[in-house]
Amino acid sequence: MPLPQCHGAQITGIGTSVLEIEGVSKLHAAEYTIKPDYMEVGSLIGLAAVTDSDLRIINANPPDQRISQVAFGKLGFTWRIEGEDIVIPSGQELCVNTDSHGGIPKIDSAPWPGFSPDLTSTALVVATQARGTA
Repeated sequence: MPLPQCHGAQITGIGTSVLEIEGVSKLHAAEYTIKPDYMEVGSLIGLAAVTDSDLRIINANPPDQRISQVAFGKLGFTWRIEGEDIVIPSGQELCVNTDSHGGIPKIDSAPWPGFSPDLTSTALVVATQARGTA
């Protein structure tokens, strides 16, 4: 049975914990796009929030920012999605939104796909610019 090919290499075990690669004399060209880093995108979102800036993050992979949208939303900060871009309008009034029982909202960090601990400091800076208690 022929082995699967990846840019000319013959590889078995894809999807398992063991890969076996059979050498070939020449690989062929291929194109691959690396997804944006969700923490860098989240940092840019926080930057737009505290500087009250219009910002469009091109090819931001919005699904990776769902939990950031929830977290920053608790601070009254929103954005819209246009295709693969995140569009942030200026002129937003940052205001801490209380939870459903009128309590102070929490922004908890968690491993992926939760809110990244590395973005907690960014959210904290945004919170310093919001009216209300966080």
